[in-house]
Amino acid sequence: MEHPSFAVLDHLTDTVCVLDLDYRVVFANRAMLAMCGDLDKVIGHKCHDLYHHCPFPCSQICLPSGGQCVFNEVVASGQPASSVHCHRLADGSLRDFEVTASPICDSVGALVNVLMVLHDVSEVMEKKRTLARAAEIDFSLAELSKSLISDRTMEEIAELVKEQALRFTDSQHAFVGFIDADGMLVMSSLTPQDWDGQQENGAPIVIKEFGGLWGWVLTHGQSLLTNDPDDDSRSTGFPAGHFPVRRFLSVPVMAGDQVLGQISVANAERDYTMEDQVLLERLAAIFSLALKHREHDQEIMRVKHEWERTFDAIGDIVCLQDRDMRIVRVNQATVQLFGKDPSELVGQFCYALFHDADQPCDGCPIETVLATSCSHYSIVEHPKFDKIFEVTLSPIINDSGETTGYAHFAKDITGLKRMELQLREALKMEAVGRLAGGVAHDFNNVLTVISGYLGIAMTQVAADSVVKESLTEVEKAARRAATLVRQLLLFSRRQPMQFVPINFNGALRELLKMLRRFIGEHIQLDMVLADDLWPLQGDAGTVDQIVMNLAVNARDAMPDGGVLTIETKNVLVDEAFCAGWLKARPGRFVRLSVSDTGCGMDQKTIQHIFEPFFTTKEAGQGTGLGLAVVYGIVTEHQGWISCFSQPGQGAVFHVYLPAALSAAQDEQVVAPHELQGLQGGGERVLLVEDDETVLTFGNLILSDNGYQVTIAKTVAEAMEAAGRDGAHFDLLFSDIVLPDGYGTDLASRLAVLSPGIGVVLTSGYPDKQGQWTKICEHHWTFIQKPYEVPELLLALQKELLSRRPT
Repeated sequence: MEHPSFAVLDHLTDTVCVLDLDYRVVFANRAMLAMCGDLDKVIGHKCHDLYHHCPFPCSQICLPSGGQCVFNEVVASGQPASSVHCHRLADGSLRDFEVTASPICDSVGALVNVLMVLHDVSEVMEKKRTLARAAEIDFSLAELSKSLISDRTMEEIAELVKEQALRFTDSQHAFVGFIDADGMLVMSSLTPQDWDGQQENGAPIVIKEFGGLWGWVLTHGQSLLTNDPDDDSRSTGFPAGHFPVRRFLSVPVMAGDQVLGQISVANAERDYTMEDQVLLERLAAIFSLALKHREHDQEIMRVKHEWERTFDAIGDIVCLQDRDMRIVRVNQATVQLFGKDPSELVGQFCYALFHDADQPCDGCPIETVLATSCSHYSIVEHPKFDKIFEVTLSPIINDSGETTGYAHFAKDITGLKRMELQLREALKMEAVGRLAGGVAHDFNNVLTVISGYLGIAMTQVAADSVVKESLTEVEKAARRAATLVRQLLLFSRRQPMQFVPINFNGALRELLKMLRRFIGEHIQLDMVLADDLWPLQGDAGTVDQIVMNLAVNARDAMPDGGVLTIETKNVLVDEAFCAGWLKARPGRFVRLSVSDTGCGMDQKTIQHIFEPFFTTKEAGQGTGLGLAVVYGIVTEHQGWISCFSQPGQGAVFHVYLPAALSAAQDEQVVAPHELQGLQGGGERVLLVEDDETVLTFGNLILSDNGYQVTIAKTVAEAMEAAGRDGAHFDLLFSDIVLPDGYGTDLASRLAVLSPGIGVVLTSGYPDKQGQWTKICEHHWTFIQKPYEVPELLLALQKELLSRRPT
């Protein structure tokens, strides 16, 4: 489904859809189509079918007990709702999404749709789960350290084992070794000169191939005792330089069936006995514990380092707190937020660190978490950092079920919330614009009749009569009403525009005299125009309206005088800038800045200044349409506008309008038309208008001014009249929007029956379904309602003259 109100959602990377009140998808952005499939597989399907492949709404089958679908929350409360939800994708994989649902209401406030935004938080949730697991390991590490054999290194433990082996077996030589990760024997503790020239600077000997008696122990995993090594069949001799071995005893260090190392002694003053073997085997058991402890210690350190890397890699703010709300650990995101060393943050109370308070904040959720042992989720607007955070507080629970501390997560969602606010404002402005356009369309028909008959009446009364004066006042009121309607059309972006390259600096200089007259002598007007300003791609008349309305707004903000500054500048907009503005896009733009030194506005007022009929002026002193019109014109130009202000410090409006690709053309000065001799000469005119009063008025005016008129109310009636008895018309004068079609389509069909027929089209507004484009392509004459009699007759005459052969 394509819809102008939702087209901007295609630029979001998050999955976005709009649901009707029966869970059915009526709009899906590109991200959702990429996740769920082609358009025909998404539009019209229910959200639980798409996300969970489930025929029932989530509240019945997909959510955990006690959970509620955010869609149902919005429908029930009319307020936005959020949750974290697991969704199954088309490929069968599961992903965690932060689901935010917001209401979309019609002009009277009734809920008509639900906007659902799915932000993929799978990685964050996985990191949180990893962090929880790592935190459990970290807290268990302190308890585990109490049961370790010692805090000595492996080499120190091996040395202690060797000393015990030498002492209790009365041996002259001994070594203690362990198998390293590469499967090699590391002899980390040997008696002096055990192997002549092979142990330099106390470095351990590393042996890859196992041989001799000691190798037999390692390869068989069995103890070996011999008091005559030379006559032992298991011996393969000793390497060169090795000391003579007269007696030998060696035991493997085992963990189950795995050989971890070896303890060996040699050359006791007596024969080795089984008691010596048992003694070494007991030492081997102790050394096995040390080796396993070392493995565990290395694994713990590996997990600890991995946890620390994961902890610091989390982009969200993470703080670990004890039960007293004191910070015990922070990640790098927290360090960057405060710009301090971690040691300056650890030990502080969370309320002191985040809120500069000397006691827990009112409504702190820690008491709730402590009482329920459940996580607490909230959205917090943080004035200290000028940010909005999504905060989760989770308990850290030990094996006994006691809460020993808290994990505090804070995700910066400032940008997302601002985008949501801008989206809601855009949807609201679009709805109001549609309403304004509809009102303007019907009102223009009424004003056409009023202005027309008023013009006729004024020609029939004496210039000095009281009636003439009264009609003159009515005429002024009608013109004010027409001006108000034009402003509504400009706001609702239904005023026809022609976009051409414009010399914007030149246009501003032309407006200078008029601006000075408007703002008054008590205000200083400064212009700061950029050199080599890019041409502006815009509609000249409406761009002037932007400047005039902003200048008048600034004037009203400075009743006692001040300075009004108008500035132009070339701006190259990049992706980083676009991230903060809903309508922004990369490219070349001309920026118009209008600033004043007036009374300024607070943020609450700024949120409403572009709404139609919103005004801070006293009753009767403003329509509230000035800035709304500016907003409509800027939006139609595919630009955007921003306002920055504070009470008592003035205001500045920045308007971004697209730069043209070609140079601006010099404006041609057209001489004003003389409004005499506008009557027709018997030309046949087909008048098509569905409004009865406008049709009657048009028939009267054209008939009284020399035209032969045939009237019709619909496309069908007009085609019937054109085909009746081979009738030929010189000119078609038709409303654009008719009950059974468009005046543009009627004009195209009549051109086939009557080649060379003139076409004049009129409307309260040309609708947005391509009608204005067709008018420009065929060079048809267009006259905006309400029109006066001379304006209408002039338009007909010009069109007839343009169709005559030269």
